[in-house]
Amino acid sequence: MTRLDRWAVLGPVLLASACGGAPPRPTETARAEMREAIDTVLDDWHAAAAASDEARYFALMAPDAVFLGTDASERWTRDALREYARPHFEAGNGWAFRAARRDVVVGPRGRLAWFDETLETENLGPARGSGVLRREPEGWRIVQYNLALTVPNERFAQVRALLAGEPPPRIEGTDILDTPANRAAIAAVERYREAIVARDADAVLAMISNDYHEDGGTPQPGDDMDAEILRRELADRLARLDTIELAIEYRSIHREGGLVHVDVTQEASWTFSDSTVSTHDEHRYTLERDATGWRFVSGL
Repeated sequence: MTRLDRWAVLGPVLLASACGGAPPRPTETARAEMREAIDTVLDDWHAAAAASDEARYFALMAPDAVFLGTDASERWTRDALREYARPHFEAGNGWAFRAARRDVVVGPRGRLAWFDETLETENLGPARGSGVLRREPEGWRIVQYNLALTVPNERFAQVRALLAGEPPPRIEGTDILDTPANRAAIAAVERYREAIVARDADAVLAMISNDYHEDGGTPQPGDDMDAEILRRELADRLARLDTIELAIEYRSIHREGGLVHVDVTQEASWTFSDSTVSTHDEHRYTLERDATGWRFVSGL
């Protein structure tokens, strides 16, 4: 038999043998069962850490597992992580993570799975975990876990400055952190300032919320202002004035639920019938954001 003849016989045999050794592709039902088993392993792993249960925690990690922590230097093998964690677990100071969301993808042959999850934590704040599991004879085991802190895009410049040991950037001329959200709030107040100086009632009214309300400062509701009164009376009130001047110095911005409070020092003056009235005071504009933009809730 020639060499070619031998390969003609052996080639199909070897190929059949190789294909026969590969695990079959799991059915959709099997994948759903795998997903449930993976969720159970990861949830139990987090629960073991919260309970400071060292044996249970590390039994769910493969011997060759790697844990990547939040510090750039933290690349722990399973055994090194165990040595680090032991005194914390012995003192009952495990860490409490809970997955608020998790996505899992099972590999085509059902041997590997990878996942990412949004974590609620007691000490770290918002975080994300991701990693890989491998199906072993005793069940799914974690072979890699990557723990990361999530940073909102609008706060990235502040975080980067802190990491570099620099003071966080401020909006020019203010002591307010320079973030897109803070700039947007100031821009909304500036649009109002320009509209009121121009005595443009339509532009001002386009910026108010339907829930606008201003307490007149007395027990009597008759001096309060709401959106309906503003829409009915603002144009007439502005028409009576000859000029308006308004200078605003921005002091701080803070958030309360869905509201944004912009605290300012402002100087205002307006003239009518040869008379001028001037004010200088600390003031607060309160805004909310809807689908179309910023709306004033109070402070005009």
